[in-house]
Amino acid sequence: VTTTQIPMTLLFLTEFFPASADAITGGIEARMWYVTRLLAEKHEVTVIASHQPETEREEIINRVRVLRVGPTYTYTSTGNLFARLRFVIAAWKKGRRQSSDIVEGSTFLTHPIAFFVAQHIGAKSAAWVADVWGWKWLSYGGPFGLLGLFIEQLTLSLPWDVMVCISQVVAQKVKTESIGKNKVMIIPCGIDLAEFPSKPRKKERGLLVWSGRFVEYKRPFFFLDAVKQLSWKDPKIHAVMIGHGPLLLKVQDYIKKEGLFDVVEIKSNLPRKMFVDTLARAQLFVQTSVVEGFGIVVLEALAVYTPVVVPDLPIYREVTAGKGVMFIKANDVNDLADAEKIGWFLGKRNVRDLQREGRKHAETYDWRIIAKETRDKYRAIVRLLHRPM
Repeated sequence: VTTTQIPMTLLFLTEFFPASADAITGGIEARMWYVTRLLAEKHEVTVIASHQPETEREEIINRVRVLRVGPTYTYTSTGNLFARLRFVIAAWKKGRRQSSDIVEGSTFLTHPIAFFVAQHIGAKSAAWVADVWGWKWLSYGGPFGLLGLFIEQLTLSLPWDVMVCISQVVAQKVKTESIGKNKVMIIPCGIDLAEFPSKPRKKERGLLVWSGRFVEYKRPFFFLDAVKQLSWKDPKIHAVMIGHGPLLLKVQDYIKKEGLFDVVEIKSNLPRKMFVDTLARAQLFVQTSVVEGFGIVVLEALAVYTPVVVPDLPIYREVTAGKGVMFIKANDVNDLADAEKIGWFLGKRNVRDLQREGRKHAETYDWRIIAKETRDKYRAIVRLLHRPM
C-alpha cells in the first residue's frame, strides 16, 4: 500500500464547532462543518472544540468525532475571556492524548495550542489562517484586543509545517508579518452548492439584504444610514438584516430612533433554509464589513443569483473576480446610498446575465472542491512524515 492510499488521521482544534448546519455562525464554523464532514468520508477526523449550551461533550457528527472540552459558554467574538482561556488549557490536555498525522489550529485562539500538541505527539502542524488583524486587534478586539494581538504574533513566530491562508490577501499579510520561515499555501473557503436553488427565484422589488455579526467592523450602522437615505429616494426600498451579536440592542435602538421600523427588519438565528430563501429573494445583497479575510456570504448571495454590493477592497475583488458585483467607496455612505448608481448597476445590462455570471463564479467554490484540495495538500505533508529516513 502506497503512502497516498493510507487514510490520514486528522485532528482539528477550533473554538466553536456547530452541532448542525443551522447552528453555523460564520465563515470559520462553515468551513469546519463542511470540510471535516467531507474529509471524514475517507479519513479519521477528530475535532476538539469548546462546549456550547445544549451540546454533547462527545458525539459523532457526520462521521466526525467531536470532543467538547472546558467550561460551557455561548458563542462570542470578543467576550468570555476567562472561560475561553480555560478552554485553551482543556484543549491542550485533551489534544496531547490524541494520535494524529496532522494537527490543525483552525482559529487564532487554538493556533498555539495546535502547534504544541503537534510537537508533543509527533505530528505535522498546520495553522489555518482566516485573517491577520495586527494592530486592528486594539480597535476591534474589545477587552480581548491586547491578548489577541499577543496570540497572533506568537502564532506568526512559530515554525509551522504549513500555514493555510484563505485568500491571497491573507497570505500576503502572513508573509509580511511572519517571523518564521513557514510554508504558506492558499486554500479558499467555499459554499455547499446543494443548498442553493439551481435556477433564480423571483426577486422582491427594493429588498436589500445584509448579513453578519453585529460588531463594529461589520459596520451595521453604515448600512442603516445608507438604507435610510435610499428609502427617502425610493419608498419601495426595504431591508432585512440577518445576524446577532453584541451590538444587536444598539442596532434595534437605532432603528427605533431613526423611525426605520417599517423599512428594516432584523432576523436573528434564522434557520439555514430561511436564510437561503431570504438571500434568493433579495434584489441586492450588501456587505459593509471592512475587516474580512474572505467573505463566504458574498459567494452565497452570488450562488442564489443575487448581485452584490461591497466596499472596494482587495479581498472582495479577489473573491468575486468582478462577477455580479458593484464596488463602492469603502468609507463613503453616500456612495452606497446613491440610488441612481444602484439603478444603473441593475440596469446596465440584462440583469439575468449579471445573475448568471455571479452564479457561475460561485460554482467554482464548491466545498467538495475545497475539501479535495485540503486533502491532497495535507496528504503531501503526511507523505513527508512517513518518508523513510
